[in-house]
Amino acid sequence: FLSLAVLFVLSLISYSPDDLTWYTTSTNIPVRNYINIFGAYLSGALYFAFGHASYLVPLMCLIFSLKWFRKMEAPLGWSRIVGIVIAFLSLSSFLAIFLVESNALRFYRGGIVGLVFSDFLIKYFGKIGAYVIVLSLGLLSLPLVAEISIVPLFSLLKAAIFAMTKVKQWRPASLQ
Repeated sequence: FLSLAVLFVLSLISYSPDDLTWYTTSTNIPVRNYINIFGAYLSGALYFAFGHASYLVPLMCLIFSLKWFRKMEAPLGWSRIVGIVIAFLSLSSFLAIFLVESNALRFYRGGIVGLVFSDFLIKYFGKIGAYVIVLSLGLLSLPLVAEISIVPLFSLLKAAIFAMTKVKQWRPASLQ
């Protein structure tokens, strides 16, 4: 899995739309992708589907390889597969709606999956509702994919909110 993670990262960071005949009539000769033709098509398909969320693929390969090196079991059961799908869906959708209005830029950042799912969410729940749903799905995918507990995240959030309320209540005499 570690070598797969390296291959995915190298193909994604050296991605150029000019390497593929999907996007241009005169392709780069030779291909500029570090993993050559295979890397060009792999990164092109991943970017088309998920946009910048494609970087989850090498991250997940890295997580699986670390578990394998530590001799921990990392079974690829149904719950983990569902978690991976939810993670890709939520991250690509988040990237497609976060501070972007142009559909071309939304497609570039979130891929076709992020663009279509975020359009659906925005149409039926509004932009704020889409943010809430996408962030909730992303948080819920963490325990399924990486076996990361989200309870400490809520404790950290609670402490941050408590600290902000303390700062808000305290004001210097000159501002009152």
